[in-house]
This record gives sequence, structure tokens and C-alpha cells, in this order.
Amino acid sequence: SAAYEVVSLVWMELAMFGVAAVVYLAFMGIPLMGPKKKNISGMEQKPQKSAAQGIYRQWQQAKKGNGELPGGLYAVVTCMRELGKSSSQIELELRTASGGEASE
Repeated sequence: SAAYEVVSLVWMELAMFGVAAVVYLAFMGIPLMGPKKKNISGMEQKPQKSAAQGIYRQWQQAKKGNGELPGGLYAVVTCMRELGKSSSQIELELRTASGGEASE
């Protein structure tokens, strides 16, 4: 009867694993075998970079009081991250723009 308990426990674990696998495949899809193709030419990166640079230019104008910022601060922070600025650089930029002290 102890052997029966062990077998029933293992069977339940296998059944739960199967259900988890089915739920995973239902939500995530079947993973494809093989490596994903990488963008070697960088064609997709350039439009994002130029859009980020455009938003950053608008931010520079808005800091001077010469323009509007259509995307808000979220767009500014996102574009600065895309341009490779660190969190401390972004914080410094936002503090100086808001008139706060630029402490490092």
C-alpha cells in the first residue's frame, strides 16, 4: 500500500506537469527550433534612433521654452534610454530642466 501511494503521487505530479505544459503552449505558442534571425544590417535600428533624436531635440527646445513636448516626460525618458544615456544622466537632465539642484 505504500508503493501504491508513491505511484499515485508520481502520477499526480506527471498529470500536473502535463497540464502546465498545455497551458504554457496555449499562451506562449509552440517554440520554434533553430536560432532567430538577427538584424545584421541595422535597418530597424536607424528609424528608432532618428525618432529618439527628434524627440530629444524637441526636449531641448522645450527646456528653453521654445516648443511643446507632444509625448510628455515618458517619451523624453524613453528616447534618452534609446540614445544610451544612463539613469544618472537622465536624472541630472530632468533636475536641471525643472530648476532643481543638480547634485551628483
